[in-house]
Formats: sequence, C-alpha cells, structure tokens
Amino acid sequence: MKLVKRMERIGTESAFEVLAKAQALEKQGKSIIHLEIGAPDFPTPKHIVEAGKKALDDGFTKYGPTAGLLEFREAIAAHVSKTRGIEVGSVRRDACAVEAFSCSGPLGPYDKVVRAVEGDRRIGGVVDT
Repeated sequence: MKLVKRMERIGTESAFEVLAKAQALEKQGKSIIHLEIGAPDFPTPKHIVEAGKKALDDGFTKYGPTAGLLEFREAIAAHVSKTRGIEVGSVRRDACAVEAFSCSGPLGPYDKVVRAVEGDRRIGGVVDT
C-alpha cells in the first residue's frame, strides 16, 4: 500500500520516549514508578481487582458509551471540583481517534470515501465526503 506523504511526518509515541528516559534514570540508581505506557510496575490494588470481577459477574462485558458512563464522568467531576477547589463539569468525548487516524494514512487529497452512515463523525476532520 502506498501511503500519503504526510505519513512521513509521524514521530514516535512520546510515552516510549519517556520510558527510555525513565529506564536510563533507573540505571543511575534512581527509584522510578512506571506509569508512562499504561502498564504500572506494581500490582493492581485488590479492591480494583474485586470491582472488576464484580462488573464482569454483573454483565458489564461490552464496550461502554464512547463518551464514557455519565455517572463515572459526574463522579470524577465532583471529585476534581472538591479536591482542587474549582468547578468542573462532566466532560464528553465523541470522536474515535483510532478510526480517524487509520483513515489519515492511506487517504490523500481528492480520494473518495464512502461512509456506512451519512454524517458519521468518527472520521470527521480527517476526510471530506
């Protein structure tokens, strides 16, 4: 597959650059807690493991809403408002970056795109149809 020219401008994932720097610091004897690539180097706390098991047992086995669960977003907003002393609302996120970026590599100017659903916003801003 021939990719469009703009694909040459994509750099490396910055989290892996942070990982390399953290590992270099470890070699110097520094104590590092790794959180940079989404895989902490300590075990998941027991109460979180138990909550995950309960969620599976309760049937939560499918993808959640794109914007996240409203109750969860509201709880996070309330916590941040309380602990930081600022008023925060529950934030929404609708776009799916994976789908958008997967279209940006092979598609160039003037390429045609057929969407399964008219007005599908997941790849909006990446392609014009």
